[in-house]
Amino acid sequence: AEAGGRRRTVIQPVRPHRPQAPAELLRPPEALDLTLPDLTLPDLPPPQPPLAADLPSPPAAVRPSRPMPGPARASPGIAPPVAEPASTSAGPQHASGAPLPSTALLVDDSEVALRFLKKKLAPFGLVTDCVSRSAEAIERLAHRRYDFVFLDMELGERSPLDGLGLCQHIKREPAAANVVMVTAHRTELDRVRGALAGCDGFLGKPLDEDELALYLARFGVRPAVNAGCVPS
Repeated sequence: AEAGGRRRTVIQPVRPHRPQAPAELLRPPEALDLTLPDLTLPDLPPPQPPLAADLPSPPAAVRPSRPMPGPARASPGIAPPVAEPASTSAGPQHASGAPLPSTALLVDDSEVALRFLKKKLAPFGLVTDCVSRSAEAIERLAHRRYDFVFLDMELGERSPLDGLGLCQHIKREPAAANVVMVTAHRTELDRVRGALAGCDGFLGKPLDEDELALYLARFGVRPAVNAGCVPS
């Protein structure tokens, strides 16, 4: 700007005047009254104990409307009833308290197959009955309750019902036995046919002893547990 011969004029606004402090603050410190008021409490009289008349009266004792439970008193000449101990076993028992062995009905038109299956069930302590025709099985089931029924799918020409039909007949009862199909027909279609008939287990021939043990273990039947027991 100076080189060009030009000048710049700056106009500053007028500063406002500061307000004057109060006259009290302008006095010297020695003129200020800095004494504090007396904050001590006056002496109070000691507390007096309350009079008996001013105390609340204790609540009156409430007598229960019903007598409190206590030991029953027996009438003269009458002995109190004695609670019988609850039985801990849900199944049938001997007079000595030992549980009865499980029962099984074996149905097969082959005598060799019946003897073989009976031999395999002997270590489990099952009490077994053997029949070779479906009519005999129905007659046995009408007079005795069995825990298990092991039956073959093919029962021969002398049986009016095959294994599937006999299984359906057994499962019509409300408290039917556990039906186990033991057959040489081991395809998936045969398993489906057995399941539709209502069988609870499916074992193939030749018999797999491990599968038999696993199935019986589901119902608490294990080797040497019931062995040696005799049904009443």
